[in-house]
Amino acid sequence: HVNANLYAGSGGITLREARAVNGDRYATTILAPGTDPLLDDAEEAGVGVVRLERLRGGRRIAPWRDVEAIRELERHLRAGRFDLVHTHAGRAGAVGRIAARRAGVRAVVHTLHGFPFNAFQPAPTRRALLEVERRLGRLTDWFLTDGTFVAAEAVRLRIAPPDRIRALISPIDPVEPATPRTRRVARALLGLPDGVKAIGTTARLAVQKAPLDMVRAVALLRREDVRLIWVGDGELRAATERLIAREG
Repeated sequence: HVNANLYAGSGGITLREARAVNGDRYATTILAPGTDPLLDDAEEAGVGVVRLERLRGGRRIAPWRDVEAIRELERHLRAGRFDLVHTHAGRAGAVGRIAARRAGVRAVVHTLHGFPFNAFQPAPTRRALLEVERRLGRLTDWFLTDGTFVAAEAVRLRIAPPDRIRALISPIDPVEPATPRTRRVARALLGLPDGVKAIGTTARLAVQKAPLDMVRAVALLRREDVRLIWVGDGELRAATERLIAREG
């Protein structure tokens, strides 16, 4: 598995997939930046780890750094003699698929956790990134997506052919089924009084998840019988707490 962001959403999915593989039949290794927090969890779970120095996450385009990342990754892929390389998300998907083909890997799978382009980008940038994804699709044997919407969009945009793409749903840990008793316990832990309606979500407090928009939306309701419960942390925590205090 190659991932430039082994944390949060795609990182958690990558680690779950690596841990789920039958260790008696397959050897699994995650290659990711050495500072990513889930690498320690991977090692504790018995998954092989290669800590990369050149590969970095983020959306900033830096061709010279990506060339260095391709060379570094190609060396590791050749040394590991991998039968299959599974890349995740935008930057690792580009760097990983190119390196895998240069290293002569027999099969390449790519998971689209979303797209590197969006409607808020300038049109030339969006078109260029779309064309890059289409060209990378020619290096890919199979595609996976996190949900059906991304799969449908990938087919519509001619990034992936319909016969080589499959949509998956992100797994969660087994939980106790909701019952009247467990609901009472949960509401008591959250300090929710009787008669209050709860809106709940679990996500990073990051721009991508728009917590400030969520707070504003709930504030616009002006209802005393509604509470929002957000489970998560991140760089927008302080700003979110300030907005909550300001909106009352």
